[in-house]
Amino acid sequence: MMKILYLGRFSIPESAAGMRVFRIAKILLKECGAIVTFGCFEKNSNGLKYINFDGFNYYYKPQYAGLKKILGILDLHTDLIKCLFTKRLLAEIKPDVVILYNPTSFISYYLLHLCKKNGISIVVDATEWYEISHAEKNDKVVARSVDYRIRKLDKKMDAIISISPFLTQYYKRFHSNVYEILPIMLEILDEPNDRYKYDDGARLNIVYAGTPGKKDKLDGIINAVESINIKEVLIHLDVIGVSDWEYFGDKRTGACGVKMYGKLPHDQTVDIIKRADFSVLFRDNLRYAKAGFSTKFAESLSLGVPVICNSVGGCDQLIVNYENGVLTENDDVNTIKKTLEVLLSLSDETINDMKRNALHTAKQRFSISANKERIQMMLTNLSEKGKRV
Repeated sequence: MMKILYLGRFSIPESAAGMRVFRIAKILLKECGAIVTFGCFEKNSNGLKYINFDGFNYYYKPQYAGLKKILGILDLHTDLIKCLFTKRLLAEIKPDVVILYNPTSFISYYLLHLCKKNGISIVVDATEWYEISHAEKNDKVVARSVDYRIRKLDKKMDAIISISPFLTQYYKRFHSNVYEILPIMLEILDEPNDRYKYDDGARLNIVYAGTPGKKDKLDGIINAVESINIKEVLIHLDVIGVSDWEYFGDKRTGACGVKMYGKLPHDQTVDIIKRADFSVLFRDNLRYAKAGFSTKFAESLSLGVPVICNSVGGCDQLIVNYENGVLTENDDVNTIKKTLEVLLSLSDETINDMKRNALHTAKQRFSISANKERIQMMLTNLSEKGKRV
Protein backbone atom coordinates (compact mmCIF):
# COMPACT_ATOMS: atom_id res chain seq x y z
CA MET A 1 0.00 0.00 0.00
CA MET A 2 1.47 3.35 -1.09
CA LYS A 3 2.16 5.90 1.65
CA ILE A 4 1.77 9.58 0.77
CA LEU A 5 2.82 12.67 2.73
CA TYR A 6 0.89 15.80 1.69
CA LEU A 7 2.68 18.99 2.79
CA GLY A 8 1.68 22.64 2.64
CA ARG A 9 0.04 25.75 4.06
CA PHE A 10 -3.32 24.26 4.98
CA SER A 11 -5.18 22.72 7.90
CA ILE A 12 -8.33 20.62 8.27
CA PRO A 13 -10.91 21.25 5.50
CA GLU A 14 -12.21 24.71 6.36
CA SER A 15 -10.30 26.92 3.89
CA ALA A 16 -10.13 26.37 0.11
CA ALA A 17 -6.62 24.90 0.52
CA GLY A 18 -7.71 22.54 3.26
CA MET A 19 -10.74 21.38 1.28
CA ARG A 20 -8.69 20.76 -1.86
CA VAL A 21 -6.06 18.52 -0.28
CA PHE A 22 -8.65 16.69 1.83
CA ARG A 23 -10.78 15.87 -1.22
CA ILE A 24 -7.80 14.68 -3.25
CA ALA A 25 -6.78 12.55 -0.24
CA LYS A 26 -10.30 11.03 -0.22
CA ILE A 27 -9.73 9.81 -3.78
CA LEU A 28 -6.21 8.62 -2.96
CA LEU A 29 -7.56 6.57 -0.05
CA LYS A 30 -10.95 5.28 -1.27
CA GLU A 31 -10.25 4.87 -4.98
CA CYS A 32 -6.51 4.12 -4.98
CA GLY A 33 -5.94 2.47 -1.59
CA ALA A 34 -3.16 4.87 -0.57
CA ILE A 35 -2.48 5.98 3.01
CA VAL A 36 -2.33 9.79 3.24
CA THR A 37 -0.78 11.82 6.06
CA PHE A 38 -0.87 15.62 6.17
CA GLY A 39 1.98 17.90 7.25
CA CYS A 40 0.52 21.35 7.93
CA PHE A 41 2.60 24.51 7.79
CA GLU A 42 -0.41 26.44 9.12
CA LYS A 43 -0.70 26.56 12.90
CA ASN A 44 -3.54 24.79 14.66
CA SER A 45 -5.98 27.23 16.27
CA ASN A 46 -5.89 25.25 19.54
CA GLY A 47 -2.11 24.99 19.56
CA LEU A 48 -2.24 21.23 18.98
CA LYS A 49 0.60 19.41 17.23
CA TYR A 50 -1.54 16.53 15.98
CA ILE A 51 -5.18 15.92 14.99
CA ASN A 52 -7.00 12.94 13.51
CA PHE A 53 -9.78 14.24 11.28
CA ASP A 54 -12.13 11.87 9.44
CA GLY A 55 -9.51 9.12 9.52
CA PHE A 56 -6.59 11.30 8.34
CA ASN A 57 -3.63 12.27 10.53
CA TYR A 58 -2.73 15.98 10.49
CA TYR A 59 0.67 16.98 11.92
CA TYR A 60 1.29 20.67 12.59
CA LYS A 61 4.49 22.67 12.37
CA PRO A 62 5.66 23.53 15.92
CA GLN A 63 5.02 27.02 17.31
CA TYR A 64 7.60 28.55 19.63
CA ALA A 65 6.44 30.65 22.56
CA GLY A 66 9.69 32.55 22.95
CA LEU A 67 11.09 34.71 20.15
CA LYS A 68 7.86 33.99 18.24
CA LYS A 69 7.95 37.12 16.07
CA ILE A 70 11.63 36.78 15.17
CA LEU A 71 11.23 33.09 14.31
CA GLY A 72 8.12 33.90 12.26
CA ILE A 73 10.03 36.42 10.14
CA LEU A 74 12.97 34.01 9.81
CA ASP A 75 10.64 31.21 8.69
CA LEU A 76 8.88 33.47 6.17
CA HIS A 77 12.15 34.32 4.44
CA THR A 78 13.99 30.98 4.75
CA ASP A 79 11.35 28.28 5.49
CA LEU A 80 13.92 26.90 7.92
CA ILE A 81 11.43 25.72 10.55
CA LYS A 82 9.22 24.13 7.86
CA CYS A 83 12.25 22.24 6.50
CA LEU A 84 13.18 20.86 9.92
CA PHE A 85 9.54 19.88 10.52
CA THR A 86 9.37 18.18 7.11
CA LYS A 87 12.63 16.27 7.66
CA ARG A 88 11.25 14.87 10.92
CA LEU A 89 7.99 13.77 9.22
CA LEU A 90 9.89 12.03 6.42
CA ALA A 91 11.89 10.07 8.98
CA GLU A 92 8.78 9.07 10.96
CA ILE A 93 6.35 8.29 8.12
CA LYS A 94 8.76 6.99 5.47
CA PRO A 95 6.45 7.89 2.54
CA ASP A 96 6.68 6.56 -0.99
CA VAL A 97 5.41 9.87 -2.38
CA VAL A 98 5.55 13.48 -1.17
CA ILE A 99 3.00 15.96 -2.56
CA LEU A 100 3.83 19.63 -2.03
CA TYR A 101 0.85 21.99 -2.02
CA ASN A 102 1.82 25.24 -3.78
CA PRO A 103 5.22 25.42 -2.02
CA THR A 104 7.84 28.15 -1.99
CA SER A 105 11.07 27.66 -3.91
CA PHE A 106 13.10 27.02 -0.74
CA ILE A 107 10.83 24.17 0.39
CA SER A 108 10.79 22.74 -3.15
CA TYR A 109 14.57 22.85 -3.49
CA TYR A 110 15.06 21.27 -0.06
CA LEU A 111 12.50 18.48 -0.65
CA LEU A 112 13.73 17.76 -4.18
CA HIS A 113 17.18 17.07 -2.77
CA LEU A 114 15.88 15.07 0.22
CA CYS A 115 13.42 12.96 -1.80
CA LYS A 116 15.88 12.15 -4.59
CA LYS A 117 18.44 11.13 -1.97
CA ASN A 118 15.97 8.75 -0.29
CA GLY A 119 14.25 7.34 -3.40
CA ILE A 120 10.94 9.12 -2.72
CA SER A 121 8.77 10.38 -5.58
CA ILE A 122 7.94 14.09 -5.35
CA VAL A 123 4.89 15.85 -6.80
CA VAL A 124 3.82 19.50 -6.78
CA ASP A 125 0.15 20.47 -6.46
CA ALA A 126 0.17 23.85 -8.27
CA THR A 127 -2.85 25.97 -7.39
CA GLU A 128 -1.67 29.58 -7.69
CA TRP A 129 0.68 31.72 -9.72
CA TYR A 130 0.61 34.98 -7.87
CA GLU A 131 0.83 38.34 -9.58
CA ILE A 132 3.82 39.85 -7.74
CA SER A 133 2.62 43.41 -8.35
CA HIS A 134 -0.81 42.38 -7.02
CA ALA A 135 0.53 40.98 -3.73
CA GLU A 136 0.46 42.88 -0.45
CA LYS A 137 3.83 44.08 0.84
CA ASN A 138 4.24 41.20 3.32
CA ASP A 139 3.22 38.62 0.70
CA LYS A 140 5.70 39.69 -2.00
CA VAL A 141 8.39 37.42 -0.55
CA VAL A 142 6.13 34.38 -0.99
CA ALA A 143 4.90 35.58 -4.42
CA ARG A 144 8.48 35.91 -5.75
CA SER A 145 9.46 32.55 -4.27
CA VAL A 146 6.49 30.73 -5.83
CA ASP A 147 7.16 32.45 -9.16
CA TYR A 148 10.76 31.21 -9.15
CA ARG A 149 9.63 27.69 -8.22
CA ILE A 150 7.14 27.51 -11.11
CA ARG A 151 9.65 28.80 -13.65
CA LYS A 152 12.75 26.89 -12.51
CA LEU A 153 12.05 24.00 -10.13
CA ASP A 154 8.73 22.38 -11.06
CA LYS A 155 10.27 20.85 -14.20
CA LYS A 156 12.39 18.68 -11.85
CA MET A 157 9.35 17.17 -10.10
CA ASP A 158 8.30 13.58 -10.85
CA ALA A 159 4.74 14.75 -11.54
CA ILE A 160 2.67 17.92 -11.47
CA ILE A 161 -0.96 18.34 -10.39
CA SER A 162 -2.39 21.52 -11.93
CA ILE A 163 -5.60 23.18 -10.81
CA SER A 164 -6.46 25.00 -14.04
CA PRO A 165 -6.33 24.69 -17.84
CA PHE A 166 -3.94 27.68 -17.88
CA LEU A 167 -1.39 25.94 -15.64
CA THR A 168 -1.85 22.64 -17.49
CA GLN A 169 -1.01 24.30 -20.80
CA TYR A 170 2.01 26.02 -19.25
CA TYR A 171 3.46 22.86 -17.65
CA LYS A 172 2.89 20.59 -20.64
CA ARG A 173 5.42 22.63 -22.56
CA PHE A 174 8.24 21.05 -20.54
CA HIS A 175 6.83 18.15 -18.48
CA SER A 176 5.27 14.83 -19.57
CA ASN A 177 3.51 13.96 -16.29
CA VAL A 178 0.92 16.72 -15.76
CA TYR A 179 -2.48 15.87 -14.25
CA GLU A 180 -5.24 18.47 -14.28
CA ILE A 181 -7.34 18.20 -11.12
CA LEU A 182 -9.90 21.00 -10.85
CA PRO A 183 -11.55 21.67 -7.45
CA ILE A 184 -13.33 18.50 -6.33
CA MET A 185 -16.86 18.77 -4.95
CA LEU A 186 -18.00 16.00 -2.61
CA GLU A 187 -21.66 16.96 -3.08
CA ILE A 188 -23.23 17.71 -6.45
CA LEU A 189 -27.01 18.01 -6.66
CA ASP A 190 -28.97 15.56 -8.79
CA GLU A 191 -31.37 18.30 -9.91
CA PRO A 192 -31.31 22.10 -9.49
CA ASN A 193 -33.70 23.76 -7.07
CA ASP A 194 -36.85 25.46 -8.33
CA ARG A 195 -36.56 29.20 -8.84
CA TYR A 196 -37.00 31.06 -5.55
CA LYS A 197 -39.37 33.99 -5.03
CA TYR A 198 -38.25 36.67 -2.57
CA ASP A 199 -40.73 38.90 -0.75
CA ASP A 200 -39.35 41.97 -2.52
CA GLY A 201 -40.87 40.72 -5.78
CA ALA A 202 -37.57 40.48 -7.67
CA ARG A 203 -37.69 38.64 -11.01
CA LEU A 204 -34.02 37.60 -10.85
CA ASN A 205 -31.96 36.32 -7.91
CA ILE A 206 -28.17 36.68 -7.91
CA VAL A 207 -25.59 35.77 -5.27
CA TYR A 208 -21.95 36.42 -4.45
CA ALA A 209 -20.36 34.33 -1.70
CA GLY A 210 -16.74 34.76 -0.74
CA THR A 211 -14.07 37.09 0.57
CA PRO A 212 -13.30 39.59 -2.21
CA GLY A 213 -9.95 40.91 -0.99
CA LYS A 214 -7.96 41.92 -4.06
CA LYS A 215 -9.23 39.00 -6.13
CA ASP A 216 -12.95 39.53 -6.67
CA LYS A 217 -14.61 42.75 -7.82
CA LEU A 218 -18.05 43.72 -6.51
CA ASP A 219 -18.51 47.37 -7.50
CA GLY A 220 -19.74 46.64 -11.02
CA ILE A 221 -22.47 44.16 -10.05
CA ILE A 222 -23.70 46.17 -7.03
CA ASN A 223 -23.88 49.42 -9.00
CA ALA A 224 -25.56 47.69 -11.95
CA VAL A 225 -28.23 46.12 -9.73
CA GLU A 226 -28.80 49.42 -7.93
CA SER A 227 -29.17 51.21 -11.27
CA ILE A 228 -31.76 48.73 -12.57
CA ASN A 229 -33.69 48.80 -9.28
CA ILE A 230 -34.23 52.58 -9.20
CA LYS A 231 -38.03 52.41 -9.67
CA GLU A 232 -38.75 48.89 -8.41
CA VAL A 233 -36.82 45.86 -7.26
CA LEU A 234 -36.31 43.68 -10.34
CA ILE A 235 -33.12 41.98 -9.19
CA HIS A 236 -32.30 40.63 -5.73
CA LEU A 237 -28.57 40.40 -4.95
CA ASP A 238 -27.31 38.49 -1.90
CA VAL A 239 -23.72 39.25 -0.88
CA ILE A 240 -22.21 36.79 1.61
CA GLY A 241 -18.81 37.36 3.20
CA VAL A 242 -19.00 41.17 3.27
CA SER A 243 -21.14 43.21 5.64
CA ASP A 244 -23.04 46.35 4.71
CA TRP A 245 -20.67 48.40 6.87
CA GLU A 246 -17.51 46.81 5.38
CA TYR A 247 -18.62 47.67 1.85
CA PHE A 248 -20.46 50.99 2.23
CA GLY A 249 -18.82 52.37 5.38
CA ASP A 250 -20.66 55.38 6.74
CA LYS A 251 -21.68 56.62 3.27
CA ARG A 252 -25.05 54.87 3.22
CA THR A 253 -26.86 51.90 4.69
CA GLY A 254 -27.23 49.75 1.58
CA ALA A 255 -28.39 49.56 -2.00
CA CYS A 256 -31.91 48.85 -3.23
CA GLY A 257 -32.37 45.09 -3.72
CA VAL A 258 -28.91 44.31 -2.29
CA LYS A 259 -28.68 42.35 0.96
CA MET A 260 -25.29 41.95 2.63
CA TYR A 261 -24.98 39.20 5.21
CA GLY A 262 -21.36 39.42 6.30
CA LYS A 263 -19.71 36.09 7.12
CA LEU A 264 -22.04 33.10 7.54
CA PRO A 265 -21.54 29.40 8.39
CA HIS A 266 -21.02 27.25 5.31
CA ASP A 267 -24.38 25.46 5.55
CA GLN A 268 -26.27 28.77 5.63
CA THR A 269 -24.20 30.05 2.71
CA VAL A 270 -25.06 26.95 0.66
CA ASP A 271 -28.78 27.40 1.38
CA ILE A 272 -28.66 30.97 0.03
CA ILE A 273 -26.63 29.99 -3.06
CA LYS A 274 -29.20 27.27 -3.89
CA ARG A 275 -31.93 29.94 -3.99
CA ALA A 276 -30.11 31.97 -6.65
CA ASP A 277 -30.66 31.93 -10.39
CA PHE A 278 -27.03 32.99 -10.97
CA SER A 279 -23.86 33.62 -9.00
CA VAL A 280 -21.25 36.21 -10.01
CA LEU A 281 -17.45 36.17 -10.25
CA PHE A 282 -15.65 39.20 -11.66
CA ARG A 283 -11.85 39.39 -11.64
CA ASP A 284 -9.04 41.43 -13.18
CA ASN A 285 -7.53 40.08 -16.39
CA LEU A 286 -4.29 39.14 -14.64
CA ARG A 287 -2.28 35.95 -14.25
CA TYR A 288 -3.63 35.07 -10.80
CA ALA A 289 -7.16 34.84 -12.26
CA LYS A 290 -6.00 32.58 -15.10
CA ALA A 291 -3.73 30.26 -13.10
CA GLY A 292 -5.97 29.67 -10.08
CA PHE A 293 -9.42 28.13 -10.11
CA SER A 294 -12.16 29.58 -7.94
CA THR A 295 -13.67 27.07 -5.50
CA LYS A 296 -16.77 29.26 -5.31
CA PHE A 297 -17.16 28.89 -9.10
CA ALA A 298 -17.05 25.09 -8.82
CA GLU A 299 -19.40 25.06 -5.84
CA SER A 300 -21.93 27.26 -7.64
CA LEU A 301 -22.17 24.95 -10.67
CA SER A 302 -22.35 21.94 -8.32
CA LEU A 303 -25.42 23.49 -6.69
CA GLY A 304 -27.08 24.04 -10.07
CA VAL A 305 -26.39 27.78 -10.16
CA PRO A 306 -24.86 29.13 -13.41
CA VAL A 307 -22.11 31.74 -13.05
CA ILE A 308 -21.95 35.22 -14.57
CA CYS A 309 -18.26 36.06 -15.06
CA ASN A 310 -15.95 38.15 -17.19
CA SER A 311 -13.63 36.50 -19.72
CA VAL A 312 -10.08 36.37 -18.36
CA GLY A 313 -8.94 32.92 -19.53
CA GLY A 314 -9.37 31.20 -16.16
CA CYS A 315 -12.28 29.13 -14.86
CA ASP A 316 -14.49 31.09 -17.26
CA GLN A 317 -13.15 28.79 -19.99
CA LEU A 318 -15.67 26.19 -18.77
CA ILE A 319 -18.59 28.51 -19.52
CA VAL A 320 -20.54 28.15 -22.76
CA ASN A 321 -22.32 31.49 -23.04
CA TYR A 322 -26.01 31.32 -22.11
CA GLU A 323 -25.84 27.54 -21.77
CA ASN A 324 -24.23 26.84 -18.36
CA GLY A 325 -23.41 30.44 -17.45
CA VAL A 326 -22.90 33.91 -18.87
CA LEU A 327 -19.72 35.58 -20.10
CA THR A 328 -19.19 39.33 -20.17
CA GLU A 329 -16.37 41.17 -21.92
CA ASN A 330 -15.39 43.02 -18.74
CA ASP A 331 -16.62 44.02 -15.29
CA ASP A 332 -17.67 47.54 -16.28
CA VAL A 333 -20.99 48.57 -14.72
CA ASN A 334 -22.59 49.31 -18.11
CA THR A 335 -21.52 45.93 -19.52
CA ILE A 336 -22.93 44.13 -16.48
CA LYS A 337 -26.13 46.18 -16.60
CA LYS A 338 -26.77 45.19 -20.25
CA THR A 339 -26.17 41.53 -19.37
CA LEU A 340 -28.62 41.70 -16.45
CA GLU A 341 -31.25 43.30 -18.69
CA VAL A 342 -30.92 40.35 -21.08
CA LEU A 343 -31.25 37.89 -18.20
CA LEU A 344 -34.41 39.65 -16.99
CA SER A 345 -35.99 38.91 -20.37
CA LEU A 346 -35.30 35.16 -20.23
CA SER A 347 -38.10 32.69 -19.55
CA ASP A 348 -38.20 30.37 -16.54
CA GLU A 349 -37.66 27.45 -18.91
CA THR A 350 -34.47 28.97 -20.34
CA ILE A 351 -33.02 29.72 -16.90
CA ASN A 352 -33.93 26.22 -15.65
CA ASP A 353 -32.15 24.73 -18.68
CA MET A 354 -29.04 26.75 -17.80
CA LYS A 355 -29.22 25.49 -14.21
CA ARG A 356 -29.39 21.87 -15.43
CA ASN A 357 -26.45 22.49 -17.79
CA ALA A 358 -24.45 23.95 -14.89
CA LEU A 359 -24.97 20.72 -12.94
CA HIS A 360 -23.97 18.64 -15.96
CA THR A 361 -20.68 20.58 -16.23
CA ALA A 362 -20.05 20.07 -12.50
CA LYS A 363 -20.53 16.31 -12.79
CA GLN A 364 -18.17 16.17 -15.77
CA ARG A 365 -15.39 18.25 -14.19
CA PHE A 366 -15.67 18.47 -10.37
CA SER A 367 -16.92 15.05 -9.25
CA ILE A 368 -14.82 12.30 -7.68
CA SER A 369 -15.64 9.98 -10.58
CA ALA A 370 -14.42 12.58 -13.08
CA ASN A 371 -11.01 12.88 -11.37
CA LYS A 372 -10.19 9.46 -9.93
CA GLU A 373 -8.82 8.09 -13.23
CA ARG A 374 -6.21 10.87 -13.51
CA ILE A 375 -5.10 10.35 -9.91
CA GLN A 376 -4.88 6.59 -10.41
CA MET A 377 -2.81 7.14 -13.55
CA MET A 378 -0.44 9.44 -11.68
CA LEU A 379 0.14 6.88 -8.91
CA THR A 380 0.65 4.09 -11.45
CA ASN A 381 3.28 6.14 -13.30
CA LEU A 382 5.03 7.05 -10.05
CA SER A 383 4.99 3.42 -8.93
CA GLU A 384 6.51 2.25 -12.22
CA LYS A 385 9.16 4.95 -11.95
CA GLY A 386 9.98 3.78 -8.43
CA LYS A 387 10.48 0.21 -9.66
CA ARG A 388 12.91 1.38 -12.32
CA VAL A 389 15.06 3.34 -9.85
